[in-house]
Amino acid sequence: MTIETNDLQTRLQDPDFRERVRALLTLRDATPEEVAPLAALTIQDSHPQMRSYTCMLLGKKPSEAAYQLLLQTLQADADQGVRADAAGGLGALEDRRAYEVLNRAFYEDTDWIVQYSALVALGNLRDPRAYELFLDALKSKQDLMLQAAVGALGELGEARAVPHLLPLVQNRDWMMRMKVAIALGQIHDPKSLEVLRYLTKDANPQVVAAAEAGLG
Repeated sequence: MTIETNDLQTRLQDPDFRERVRALLTLRDATPEEVAPLAALTIQDSHPQMRSYTCMLLGKKPSEAAYQLLLQTLQADADQGVRADAAGGLGALEDRRAYEVLNRAFYEDTDWIVQYSALVALGNLRDPRAYELFLDALKSKQDLMLQAAVGALGELGEARAVPHLLPLVQNRDWMMRMKVAIALGQIHDPKSLEVLRYLTKDANPQVVAAAEAGLG
């Protein structure tokens, strides 16, 4: 895609927020090289939603500039939703250099949505250094955080995680049991196969389907 940079720069600074959004959406088919300099403009927009949209866009346009912009935004933006989307963008880039800053976001950010997004992003990185963090996340009282921790351990695919997933096999929430079945299906270990066979007898058909898929 070839874009008219000068025209877009003008539109991306239009007083009308809706016009700025429409201009940003035209960058979906642009190259990472075309996106980066314009994103450097919109990542500082006064409207948090515009900054969030920019983070999501950068996550789909891998480049060194995209990585640096997302890193800075996660560390410095005042809006928790924007920080969460910056973490998500870093996870989408799958650049393991982001491990340290995502780790800090999980443990140090005061907003749970940022912690959750950092956790999901670390799962996308599949970095073994995050194993203990995932175990800490399994202690959460929030279902979404717990499900994300289960998914992240599955992405990591390490057999040592299986004993930590076993208590959730009896969880009352079928969605949690399904997440456990999916995670166990990603871990190639005799114990995980044993648990998956047990889950094929679950009362919920979606849990059964996930367990059968894991065995397959």
